[in-house]
Amino acid sequence: MEGLELTPDLIAIDPGETCGVALFEGGRCYRSIPMTDMGCLHLIENYLSGYSFSGELVVERFRLYASKAQQQVGSTFRTVEVIGAIKWMVHLRQMRDEHVLLIMAPADIKKATAGNMRGRGIRSIVFEKDSKLKEHALDAEQLGYWRLIEQGRI
Repeated sequence: MEGLELTPDLIAIDPGETCGVALFEGGRCYRSIPMTDMGCLHLIENYLSGYSFSGELVVERFRLYASKAQQQVGSTFRTVEVIGAIKWMVHLRQMRDEHVLLIMAPADIKKATAGNMRGRGIRSIVFEKDSKLKEHALDAEQLGYWRLIEQGRI
């Protein structure tokens, strides 16, 4: 895929059955795409092992709230499984003294981050036509910008 051959310094992930993955270099998102959960995990593994990634992984935290619990009846909680797999991959790298930082981002930062992006003149690069797929890519992009803004890097 075009744009995936670069080595990012920050990867932001909206985990789930369909994931959003955004790649950042130098304070800007250069690729944000939706992909399957397994595609996301393979991509992260490739960056961690094959591309010598030594940056930050920003992953949206999962919380099950009572108001949404009914919607999850019968769910396999794929989001939680994806988060667990990412945590395990990072843990293995950290055990070998490889520098990979995992940031678990709150899920409620999207609206504020979108406003911060607008205020800074940052435009989304997501051009996905399917609204559900676009949502995942946008969420990942916003997670990455949330981290950059929180750290004062942009």
